[in-house]
Amino acid sequence: LDAADIDVNKKNCTSPGQIDCTSLDGMPQGVIARLIVMKKECEKITAGCNLRLTGGTEEGHSEHGVGRAVVDLGLTQGANEYIYKQIHNNKPCINLGGACFADKNLDYKVSSSFTCYPGDDGANYCLENDHWHVRMPL
Repeated sequence: LDAADIDVNKKNCTSPGQIDCTSLDGMPQGVIARLIVMKKECEKITAGCNLRLTGGTEEGHSEHGVGRAVVDLGLTQGANEYIYKQIHNNKPCINLGGACFADKNLDYKVSSSFTCYPGDDGANYCLENDHWHVRMPL
């Protein structure tokens, strides 16, 4: 991610259960590859596109973890412009019984207080208070 100029907001976690860190340990290579593609596509939209990873595989997230294709991205201008372009023609996910489902397989849910959108790139984007929660297809 460094070589692709993608920021990580905090230092890597060094032990299980550690807080105040962002871990990339056990992140699928497909997720890293998609983040790099996202950065390249973002740069076509906005000069100097800034992407900041704020959540990876560290503990403390119910949907994140080793081997999972879920990351959090900061609300940077670059991320916002890229994601808005991806979701421009898409409708929010289906809200069923207080859970928000972002795809027809109903295998992805988040709190109903967040709005999720399927992206043209195959990812699901949920705007949570201070970041984008992104589930990427692998």
